[in-house]
Amino acid sequence: MKISAEADFFKAGPSRELSIIARHAANALAGIPKNASRYDKAAALNAYVHLTIKRTHGSVAQTAEEVLVTGEAVCGGMSLLLIKLLAHIGLQTEYAFTHGGLAAHSMVEIFFTETVHGLFDPYHGVAFYSVARGRPISILEIDDFVEADPKPVFFVRRSVDRSLPLTRENAYSPTDEDDRRDFAFPDLFTKADGVGIGNRGFVSFIHMELSPGTALGDPMWSSPSEPAPRPWSELSQLQHHSGNYISWAYLLGQTSLGYRIGHVYDMKNLVPGTRYELLLKVTNAYVKSQTTLHGPAITLNLARPRGRSQFVSLDARGYRQGDEYHPQSARIAFTATTSEQMIIAAATGDIVLQSIHLVEPDV
Repeated sequence: MKISAEADFFKAGPSRELSIIARHAANALAGIPKNASRYDKAAALNAYVHLTIKRTHGSVAQTAEEVLVTGEAVCGGMSLLLIKLLAHIGLQTEYAFTHGGLAAHSMVEIFFTETVHGLFDPYHGVAFYSVARGRPISILEIDDFVEADPKPVFFVRRSVDRSLPLTRENAYSPTDEDDRRDFAFPDLFTKADGVGIGNRGFVSFIHMELSPGTALGDPMWSSPSEPAPRPWSELSQLQHHSGNYISWAYLLGQTSLGYRIGHVYDMKNLVPGTRYELLLKVTNAYVKSQTTLHGPAITLNLARPRGRSQFVSLDARGYRQGDEYHPQSARIAFTATTSEQMIIAAATGDIVLQSIHLVEPDV
């Protein structure tokens, strides 16, 4: 059955959704002995997602089921699907991530035991495994293996015979047969500003420089185009002049992938005594009702020099392609006392931004 034909099954509710996950898990594990190790089963599922789901920049799939329906995803969607498949066979997982330096990237950390964790990357078709130690390695151990020889990277072979079981022997290779350039080990980790595991409570702060008149993202976005299919497309691909990505500049708060993200706006070239306004345009704003007493919100703190804070409540709503688009706004006005000041942005909920704009002084 083609993946696109899955759509009819989702109309029947959660029980059918589970059967689809179960069926794809069975397809991935076909031919593998029932007594195969949990690592081998995880590797088979990782290879299955990589070989089955098309990598598509700009995919908007938000659930594992949507990934299966569309047959395409970015790294977050592919990781989400892998997590759902792994949960079906009883493996505990969490999202793993890098941000900054190279582009932000989502992967999957699998907890085989309390002390043995393994990092899998379905988007690039990679599993991290130390041959010397005979065990998988965690994203938190990556730095220990930067100089390892052989490298702790197994690549899913794109020419793998799908009629054979997706075992380590049949599906993985210590070298990349296609000489892929989009996966960079160890640069993906060593050049990142942050590396970690989701839902651990730690906040990743994204630093951005602003001068009067600077607009990060597209404040005027109103409809999809090929280079900017979504309101946050431009902001999500933001880069420093150095070429490094300012990863997650478009996200704030506790994301659906378990990451906690804050922003630091370093404002320069201000004129003391002049009034400015920092304006954030909000595309999506959601919060889980059981985790807070109020809806989604953004707090803007004038942190250096110390000043007042602005708390902005938002409606719980988001962007739906094809609907008329009206972003929400969060703003803080201040009078500069020095030429360089700092604002820290924090959020309650899962917030997606369209743009960040430091409004020029009134003339």
